[in-house]
Amino acid sequence: MRIAYSFVVLSFVISIAQAQEVDFDKEFPLSDEELYAPLIGENGELPSDYNDTQNANVINAPNTQQSDDAFERFYQQNADAIQEVTEPVYGEPSEALGYVPQNNAEAEQTPVEIPKNAKSISVNSLPKTSDAENAQSQAESQNENSAQQLNDLERSVESMEMTIESIINRGLSNNKPVEDREAKPLNEIPELTNKSSEDVKSVGILSSENGFRSDVFSTTPYNEARELLMSVAENKLNNRTFKNIITRLLVTQAEPPVSNVPEEEQENWLAVRIQALQSIGEYQQSQTLLAKAGIQPTNVSQYLGLPQVWVKNELVTGNADTTCPFVRNNILNADGIFWRKALLTCQLLTGDEKGLELSLNMVDEKSRRADPLLFSLLDAAQGNAETPILRPDQKLSALHTSIYIFAPDLITPNVVDLMPDIALRKIAKNVALDMSLRIQSAESLVQRFNFIDDVALLGLLYDKAQFDEKIVKSPGVERFADAEIDGSIARALLWQASKFSGLPSTRALTLKALWDRALKDNLDYLAARLIPELRGIQADSNLAWLAPQVIRQSLLVGDIEHAKKWWSVLEKNRSLSRELLLKKDKLSILMAFTTNNLSKKDLDAWLKHISLSDETNRKELESYLTLFEAS
Repeated sequence: MRIAYSFVVLSFVISIAQAQEVDFDKEFPLSDEELYAPLIGENGELPSDYNDTQNANVINAPNTQQSDDAFERFYQQNADAIQEVTEPVYGEPSEALGYVPQNNAEAEQTPVEIPKNAKSISVNSLPKTSDAENAQSQAESQNENSAQQLNDLERSVESMEMTIESIINRGLSNNKPVEDREAKPLNEIPELTNKSSEDVKSVGILSSENGFRSDVFSTTPYNEARELLMSVAENKLNNRTFKNIITRLLVTQAEPPVSNVPEEEQENWLAVRIQALQSIGEYQQSQTLLAKAGIQPTNVSQYLGLPQVWVKNELVTGNADTTCPFVRNNILNADGIFWRKALLTCQLLTGDEKGLELSLNMVDEKSRRADPLLFSLLDAAQGNAETPILRPDQKLSALHTSIYIFAPDLITPNVVDLMPDIALRKIAKNVALDMSLRIQSAESLVQRFNFIDDVALLGLLYDKAQFDEKIVKSPGVERFADAEIDGSIARALLWQASKFSGLPSTRALTLKALWDRALKDNLDYLAARLIPELRGIQADSNLAWLAPQVIRQSLLVGDIEHAKKWWSVLEKNRSLSRELLLKKDKLSILMAFTTNNLSKKDLDAWLKHISLSDETNRKELESYLTLFEAS
């Protein structure tokens, strides 16, 4: 009952905070570094330093000391990792103040051609000497190092061969975090048939050292634990902190719940966990779990529930060529609406026009009404209908998402915020799409998910947006940004301007304008993760006016060390204005609470500015007292 008790306490605290209109994320932040697992490549490739277990971390945490020049170098080093897909142009960028429509020059770039015989390079292809020449050479030199030299040559050629195959099959990929230090590389994980049933159920990314305890589920009945996770799948989690806790729980390697039901009659626990992850858009984490469990088309059917979640993940990832044959074979043995809809989707993705036409003719009206968006997308992707309009409460399934990726011209701005992480990266990297849509996708990644790589991708897209140079360097660039209707383009303009604005204080004002525009569009995490250091703005006493906002934003995303650095600007400053002193006193309680150093002095200083006759102050006081009691 341990897990049930924990969630009862957590739910009670959240319900009180929400009833009092308290932003729980801001008051009780969860560190990104504690949560997220590494970002593997789109085709499952691993980072080159994957086996460096001595320096491995769960995630590449934001480097708060990073300067503007360092961030520029980071872009350059990771340029090859941002694999941009070349597709037909689906839409023209809309002109705005200072915005220059792009001519799709990126898409017209001639790709590097790999030699046709690249894979044929081998040691056997090297020039060979005759036996007589070998004997003569051996007699003349008696070089003891010749064997070693030949071995070195063989290794060099083999390395070249592997490198070329890697380029051909997967593409260069340098921008990937490192796995958990205790995890094994994916290519060393045994097949599912070599794993026990318990291993598959309990497979995870985080260990008890950086996740939940290994027995977090062990005393909870299966049905109770499943009901809890299914409630996550059915209800969209708007609270960022609660979503992070749930994600961290789902990717922890832990014993499965207790159950007396035979295995063949009960949905595999890994399938239950992945369903919950997929429901909150965490397809990258799902992909990692499936890979660590050794799930493949040849063995996925061994466990109840895994085939369906595996197919969903593979289709969203873009592996239709390997997934759709499995769907066609499985539909003969499976009696479910999902498999029939998956077959329709596969027929579209693989270009089976006749098969799709025949299948659509066999669909009855009841099935169409059950999932109208799917059939609208199928029609629109074939050019037989307009882009469907989404309902306000619309949720995207994996099948919907895979069709949007297949036909990106159907994607509209209101679709972006409904898409999972993997799909958003594909959109952001597609050079054929409108730059505004690409930036919106990258912004959604930074706002909703916690990979530092996505911050770099967003910055790169901001820099790629084309503006009139005079406007970018204009002292009144904020006015041009205010006049821009498209918030993504406005933020890109301010991002570029914050590099050319001159003095740090001027650049800080421009960056603050970017934050304000993000907050106006309810992108609070986006603003918080675009830290001043990314534009070469360091914590300084002359920027004390900026410190309160930086501190609050850093605490929002759980970056306590960054908050401490900017807190020192206020804490040691003896020439603060009255307004800044008030802000400092209010922040003191937060800094003391997050650093476990709360004193009576801090509490008294904070209480001096709390008026119980003011409703806002009273709710703030009640929320803090609730959190103190819960802690």
